[in-house]
Amino acid sequence: MISAKTRTACQNLLQLKKLPDNFYQVVTDIYYPLSKTLIDKTQAKPLFISINGAQGCGKSTLTGFLKLIIESESNKQVAELSLDDFYLSRIDRIKLAEQIHPLLATRGVPGTHDIQLIENVLD
Repeated sequence: MISAKTRTACQNLLQLKKLPDNFYQVVTDIYYPLSKTLIDKTQAKPLFISINGAQGCGKSTLTGFLKLIIESESNKQVAELSLDDFYLSRIDRIKLAEQIHPLLATRGVPGTHDIQLIENVLD
């Protein structure tokens, strides 16, 4: 059962993300049970969870609700990261495009992330 505190926080997030009121059903039927499972799985070590999907499928929405529910329903802290946070700069991608292949100027193409930065953050 979702606590009043978590319910209010979820409803606020629904409004912030401009989601329809009936999306709360997704939160209660899917996001909340998944959050509870993740809370039960966590131990002393960090638990890394990867969410994969196409653009616009709801990865960020899911992640936002998981973070909110887990932190609201437990003493766990959640760090929310996105591969979008690790793209090489536009200037660096343009240099790669000139040196290797024109597609490297665009985000999303393999080779356009700062792998060292990802490793440093995860370490």
